[in-house]
Amino acid sequence: MTQARFVPPIPALLRGLAASVLLGLGAVTAPGPAWAQDRPLTIEGKSTVFQRVLTRPDAKQLDGPGGGETGTYRPFSPLYVYKRDGGFLQVGPSPSLGPDAWIAEADAVDWRQNIVASFTNPAGRSRQLMFETEAQLKEFMEAESLLDLQPRLLDETDAFLASRSDDKPADLAEAGILSVEPAEHVDIRENFYILPILGFTEDFHPLNYDDNIRLRVASLPLRPPGLDASKPEDFDVGIVFVIDTTSSMDPFIAKTLDVVRSLVDRLSAFDIDGKVNFGIVAFRDDTTGVEGLEYRVKEVLPLERRADQGVVISTLETLDDATVSSSGFNEDSLTAVAKALDDTNWEGDGRPFGGRYVVLITDAGPKLPRASDAYEHMPADLQAAAEDKGVGILTFHLKTKSGGEANHDFARTQYETLSQFGGHTFYYPVERGDEAIFGDTATDVTKVLKDDILTRMGRAREVAPGDADAGLVDLGYAMQLAYLGKVRGTAAPDVFEAWVSQFAVEAPTRRAVDFRLLITKNELATMAELVEEFIALGEELKTPEDLENFHSQIREVILKVASNPDRIVNADAEGTGDAMEFLSDLPYRSQILRIGKDRWIESSLERREVLDGLRSKLRRYQRHLRSDDEWTVLYEGAPDGEHVTAMPIRFLP
Repeated sequence: MTQARFVPPIPALLRGLAASVLLGLGAVTAPGPAWAQDRPLTIEGKSTVFQRVLTRPDAKQLDGPGGGETGTYRPFSPLYVYKRDGGFLQVGPSPSLGPDAWIAEADAVDWRQNIVASFTNPAGRSRQLMFETEAQLKEFMEAESLLDLQPRLLDETDAFLASRSDDKPADLAEAGILSVEPAEHVDIRENFYILPILGFTEDFHPLNYDDNIRLRVASLPLRPPGLDASKPEDFDVGIVFVIDTTSSMDPFIAKTLDVVRSLVDRLSAFDIDGKVNFGIVAFRDDTTGVEGLEYRVKEVLPLERRADQGVVISTLETLDDATVSSSGFNEDSLTAVAKALDDTNWEGDGRPFGGRYVVLITDAGPKLPRASDAYEHMPADLQAAAEDKGVGILTFHLKTKSGGEANHDFARTQYETLSQFGGHTFYYPVERGDEAIFGDTATDVTKVLKDDILTRMGRAREVAPGDADAGLVDLGYAMQLAYLGKVRGTAAPDVFEAWVSQFAVEAPTRRAVDFRLLITKNELATMAELVEEFIALGEELKTPEDLENFHSQIREVILKVASNPDRIVNADAEGTGDAMEFLSDLPYRSQILRIGKDRWIESSLERREVLDGLRSKLRRYQRHLRSDDEWTVLYEGAPDGEHVTAMPIRFLP
């Protein structure tokens, strides 16, 4: 394939984005001596954001400015810049280990941010073609015959790449097509890759005139794809039921369990060879000071592959509702969903579940952090975590008379946010908690889930495409693509630079790439500590004097955190957001910076909304920091604090 060499200047909006975060992929040869006392050059106007470059293909590792070759770098290796000398750069893979080589400036591209792109799951949209120039991408997006042209060029591109020929067909060469998004979903957490954003143009999408971004990206899988012994027909489904067993469910618990038993029976009885397995989580509420409530959240049955689902039925028969009430009508459904997401073994001890579902059944809205310090989760954060893990949350909301319309409206808003995946919402209201409505809705959902298995086994679907819930069909397809990406070791396209659209060219409401921030453990620990301190300060704001003193207290927190050498903090900053320079220019709206000082003082409601959101995000940061599976080592010998993860920007504070 033709390699695009010229890289335009990086636009101002992306400059200075968290440049201290991403570490190098390392040189092919062993690193030279490190000068740990040296410090990379900083980007103008920043004190903790360093200059970096990406290496071009065949970049030479030199022993000095204009010196002898000592090795070569992998294409697009990110390196920190320690010195600039007459067209040569002194570089190293780490901001703490010092420089280890020199490189010709012509062999590198300035990369002044470390926001990267990752492909979204392609279910519900076409795979995106990648173009040599922005003009060629723009011409393609504006083509009058786009809907006929796109599938033809996709087929030609696939055929050309499969042929391994060096002679690109005339249609592809004329269109400027370099590559295409993989057929299966590439899970950045399972098969780490980076699509560094080298440049972009903000514009409107020609199909609907909504905002869109054309991105110039560099692609490089970190490690080559490795084939798994699993076969596509090994695809199976894991379903974890999250069931409300509070006292308000008393009139409905028997009906609920009947519907769940029927759902298990239908999926188990059909000839799909034990391809659907189940787990059960029950929840009530915070037990503090409520004698007799027994438990807050309990894993009643773990998700496991079982030859006989009889244990699921017998376990359901042991569930009953609480004999005492907890405070308020809302219950702790979000803690239960978090347990199902985080504690379930979705990887199945080496053979991952392909279809992954959490099915929430409740008659009440969720308890939010504003209720008390006992509640940590917000629906939007759990939804983002679920989609990142490839788990679909389906919510059956029993709109019982005891809840009342006010609670029903609140619950609907929260659960619609919680139950989104790939642009669809999987919220199923059950009027009056009616068993017949509940049963019919559950049956419709069951048929589509079952069809996911049938299609993987090469058998006909039970539900005609026009009669099936389009969202559920897309969700099942997304999970199939994600599963195939896992078992086949699908990687991002090979090394190249190309232009791609943020939103699908033929479906402008479907995002084709997501933005992520590559962040080290040290950066995330800094973020978590500052957020935790910010929450503690915010909770203590009781009087006008407290509010007036808030600014000076923030300065004290910044200085305290900056005293830890492992924290990446601008000690001269006046505010929490400015202290984390690696977040200062990202294209997202910070909760910490959402309201200014005057609004912060005047609006207790806005303060509470910000603190609730931050508390929910803090739990995610702490979980990431405790996990060994969330981190990638990008070069040999990288200190633990410089391991990285690719965090969706919606997780940022």
